[in-house]
Amino acid sequence: MLVVGAFYFSGHTLSLSTAVSAESTQELLKAYATKDTDGDGLPDWEETLYGTDPNNAHSVRPSLTDSQAVAQGLATPQYQNTAAATQTGSGSPKTVSVPGPTAAPGSITDQFSQLFFSTYMNQRGDTPPSADQMQTFVQSAISELEASRVHPPAYSTSDMNVKGQGADVLKAYATGMDKAFTENTVTLPYDELTYFSDAVEKNDTTALSHVQQIGTAYVKIAQAAAKVPVPTEAATAHLAVVNAMAALGGAITDMAAVNQDPIRAMLGLQEYSGDVAQFSSALQAMNAVFASASVTLTETDPGHSFFNLTNVAATQAAAATTP
Repeated sequence: MLVVGAFYFSGHTLSLSTAVSAESTQELLKAYATKDTDGDGLPDWEETLYGTDPNNAHSVRPSLTDSQAVAQGLATPQYQNTAAATQTGSGSPKTVSVPGPTAAPGSITDQFSQLFFSTYMNQRGDTPPSADQMQTFVQSAISELEASRVHPPAYSTSDMNVKGQGADVLKAYATGMDKAFTENTVTLPYDELTYFSDAVEKNDTTALSHVQQIGTAYVKIAQAAAKVPVPTEAATAHLAVVNAMAALGGAITDMAAVNQDPIRAMLGLQEYSGDVAQFSSALQAMNAVFASASVTLTETDPGHSFFNLTNVAATQAAAATTP
């Protein structure tokens, strides 16, 4: 099913990027999860867990690849979270013993590494767990972590500015939403998935900053949109639009944290397609509100850009369900 992708302003016209499928984000997630810059058999994001160098296949011992060192128990999970270490009774934080980046203290990856280390020590016995056993644990733990990540809605009904009703108030609402977008969006030639792909697959050092910009823009638009006066009949759909933008902004911001917190980025990318689908559904619901009030805005009318955004979402949804 096609879903609405990211959006941006070109001049004063709000437009949608190429619609993307959930499968495309899964392919990108797979590319990210399996990326192995130095070809040592240890994906880059896992190198962060062990503190090994993703650009040096032999950062532990010259005679071994880093994956072989991990398999032999010569490199163990690293973490820097003092509080977590103290709470679990594992003593002081484990320090990095090999040259390579480690996750930022307190990050999701850092917390995961501490859990990973505790499990590693409990399972290893006299010999280290096999590579397959460790990989099974990693996949299981990430799945559990994803399931436990419950994001409450950023906004509630009490945060909405509900005033009046009727076609004229709906038109004023669309104008207010246009203003929220125009004052907070960023103009970039590509969308967040393209930039994330460039960072992962092309090692583009500037791409992640653009991903961060887009994520921040979604969050700021949601903040501004929450203050826009909304007619009673559109309040429910408006709340859904605002919360969907906030959630999508959060997921995109998570994706930008590849270097500092790779597991956070992985979870953000995993959640991305679902958040985009929610945004699309919210826009469709708003389009239905406009239709019920017989409100139609032309290109010369104030508020047309937001109205058109909801219309495009509805049109794409209808096309996706047509045999």
